[in-house]
Amino acid sequence: MIAFIHTYKTAGTSIKWIFRSSYGLRHLDITKWDESKIPHDSRILHSPDPINSVDLKRVIKYMPHVKSILGHEVMGFSDLEKVMPDIQYCTFMRDPIKQTASWFQYLINVGNRKELDFKSYMKSEFPKNRQVKMIAGKEDLDTALKIIKEKKIFMGLTERFDESLLLFKKLYCPSLSISYSRRGIATDKSIFNELLEDEETYQILLDSTKLDRKLYDIVQNEIFPNYLNLYGNEMEADLKHFKEEKKKFNMTNVNLSRIQSKYLFQKVLVKSYRNGVLK
Repeated sequence: MIAFIHTYKTAGTSIKWIFRSSYGLRHLDITKWDESKIPHDSRILHSPDPINSVDLKRVIKYMPHVKSILGHEVMGFSDLEKVMPDIQYCTFMRDPIKQTASWFQYLINVGNRKELDFKSYMKSEFPKNRQVKMIAGKEDLDTALKIIKEKKIFMGLTERFDESLLLFKKLYCPSLSISYSRRGIATDKSIFNELLEDEETYQILLDSTKLDRKLYDIVQNEIFPNYLNLYGNEMEADLKHFKEEKKKFNMTNVNLSRIQSKYLFQKVLVKSYRNGVLK
């Protein structure tokens, strides 16, 4: 089973569509079965509880055909391997300053949280070193690196998206179809640009991503080059061919996966569990 750790604004939406397209009904956009104790309006301030082995066990019980899961509550420090010992965790990292600025822009433009003030929001727990916390569960670089090593988490790079897809397919998941078109790309980048151009807000971004930037540098300069060495000399030719080929999603699979995740899983199974019908 594949478990994708979806950090906001790291090309995770494109990855979700790739998994849907590749696996159809075997892919699930997963959430926790238990209702969050965090009030809805506060969920952008505090980290959610991760999907755990109990959640995954219940998925396997009612949906044994599922072979890939993805979600914002899938995290590296969880214990999913208790249920699925051979589970393959994977994630993509993005330049932390750009990821954080892009997330705030998303909250304003898409989340319609117009009332948010950047300086005040960045004092909350959620956005600080988000990418390290998605792996370690806390702002601890050493723990994140230990988990990546022990669980063999694949660390792709958003800025090297096509290469990352080729690497993941060849080294970890040969069954994955990586034909795609990009999804979830912002059309209005004015807030993003303002945050990066203003000296004060840029400093806040620097201060809030210290650990993320250290991890990003390690992935970029050590982990990713190691993947390339394992891939072999074919990367340049394979990447050229991949960029030139016409890419498209299997929309039948995409739609089947979306219907299953939204209706069978969310509307029927999770709702029934929360209402006490299922255990």
